[in-house]
Amino acid sequence: LKELQEEHHVTLDYHTVWKGKQKAATSLYGSWEESFRMLYNYKAEIELRSPRSIVEIDTTTSEGEVHFSKLFIPFKPCIDGFLNGCRPYISIDSTHLNGKWKGQLAVVTALDGHNWMFPVAYGFIESENEDNWAWFMNQVKKAIGDPPVLAVCTDACKGLENAVKKVFPQAEQRECFRHMWHNFQKYFHGDVFGRLWPAARASSSRLKEALASGARWIRHRRPLSGGLREVDVVQMSGWVAEKDGDAGCGGVVQMSGWVAEKDGDAGCGGVVELVALMVGWRAVTPAWPRR
Repeated sequence: LKELQEEHHVTLDYHTVWKGKQKAATSLYGSWEESFRMLYNYKAEIELRSPRSIVEIDTTTSEGEVHFSKLFIPFKPCIDGFLNGCRPYISIDSTHLNGKWKGQLAVVTALDGHNWMFPVAYGFIESENEDNWAWFMNQVKKAIGDPPVLAVCTDACKGLENAVKKVFPQAEQRECFRHMWHNFQKYFHGDVFGRLWPAARASSSRLKEALASGARWIRHRRPLSGGLREVDVVQMSGWVAEKDGDAGCGGVVQMSGWVAEKDGDAGCGGVVELVALMVGWRAVTPAWPRR
């Protein structure tokens, strides 16, 4: 608008310029309706150039008119790469589209042997509800089959979580740590957030088991009251990651003091039990994990 008015010395209405821009875009790129119709040409071209790739297009019919609804595409090299070269782990999420079509762009990614992101599939759904996610997850199953061991990481939204349970009932469900960390901020405050990430990256299964045992003990002894809380165990796990390396027995002693401080007036029994748990873990582990 500004350029046209300065160059041609005219006064124009914003909507006039906007409509003119839309006509120019249609002339250059075609209309939205034509673009959707070309999806079937795109499907045919993918199947020709990359045999055994999957292209699923879903439509709805309203008042005799066919409308685009959903799309799912995993290329054959991506399917093979996941099945033959990646860990049995997929992460699924979607993002809002803000163009004329207000749907969601959904993606499935995996991790290869270098911990690098590996693309498995992508698609479009109308919204993040259980029906759309169920359709999407069924397409994922069509692409990768039903692996005997599979972990599925999501943002724990109910629609996707329930769809995963229906389509992959044997899969281990995991929650995206960034989303969990964001939810923690709604209820907890302080420096605990700087300690959550080291806890999430703890590589020792025995450390995770020890912390899980501590969390179960806390829930059993004081599920909702004061004193040591689950979030404190998470904070302690971050402390363990910080005190790694050659912390030795000194680290254990320091940790016992930390627990006592957090435990307040709940008595020594809980402190001794929880510290004994961590000392037992320390006894079978040559060094604290660095990550």
